[in-house]
Amino acid sequence: MKITVANEGRILTKSGFYEYDYCINPYVGCRYGCAYCYVRFFLKDDAPWGGWLRTRDHLPTKLPKELNALPIIMRKKGKVKWQGPAIQDARIVMGTMTDPYQPVEKKKKLTRKTLEILLAHKPLRVGLFTRSPLAARDIDLFQNIPDMRVHVTIAPLPQAIKKKLEPVPFTMKVGLRLVEKLKRAGVRTHVSIAPAIPTFSEQYTEFLAGEMARLKVDQFFLDPMQPYKQSLEKVSEIFNGNHGWASTQAMMSDKEKYIEWKEKLHADWFKAWDQSKSPDTLAIACDHERNIWKDMHTGDDIPH
Repeated sequence: MKITVANEGRILTKSGFYEYDYCINPYVGCRYGCAYCYVRFFLKDDAPWGGWLRTRDHLPTKLPKELNALPIIMRKKGKVKWQGPAIQDARIVMGTMTDPYQPVEKKKKLTRKTLEILLAHKPLRVGLFTRSPLAARDIDLFQNIPDMRVHVTIAPLPQAIKKKLEPVPFTMKVGLRLVEKLKRAGVRTHVSIAPAIPTFSEQYTEFLAGEMARLKVDQFFLDPMQPYKQSLEKVSEIFNGNHGWASTQAMMSDKEKYIEWKEKLHADWFKAWDQSKSPDTLAIACDHERNIWKDMHTGDDIPH
């Protein structure tokens, strides 16, 4: 694993997520190195994806200065292109490009230091995306940050398939255990059931719908894998002619067939959730290609 230090550039940047204004990534690159991850096409290094990581060691000194200087104002040709909110109205999310709980976080603690800084500065909301059970270490901070939301990713895939696609393949059981710890601690918990992949994920619909209801998560969304050309090529390279993948690849490469598959998957989830639902959970079916998010309870469109 190639680990270097990145001490340049802003810590706070504009977020592309509907619920958040600014984002923070304590690390660049990712040890988890998932084959289907879209980030691998945005971040480059001479080492392969999953084999490199940059630690932002200047974060503890630079982040407080940037928070004190909010709002961020972005200009183009002298005109204001975008202006974010001041700290008291800021919604900040961690881990949009890199899971903030990299294995090296046990030693570096850059994510924990970030949370401590945010706790002291009191933004309006803080979110964090992760798939790592290490997140449970920071429950004490999650409990004290106002409107803290932890987004846990659980891949609905057989473990044998995960081992091919994810160099560090956390099981669904590990993800669900993390969710349970967060909920027991009173932390607002959202779950990303992602990526759902044809022929591999359908078998987990009733089980995961039941678990989301049992755990009474605050929100979850079903997120089918987005069929980026580069992602499909990389995943196909890993499977290297495996017959089970050939049928999946054929479906994901045909837009009409893939839409049909997603519609059936969503319908099955709507039915399973109708039987298992917990009344305080917002359940969402997500379709990025057609830019549609649906409330599984009402069928209404959800802004995103």
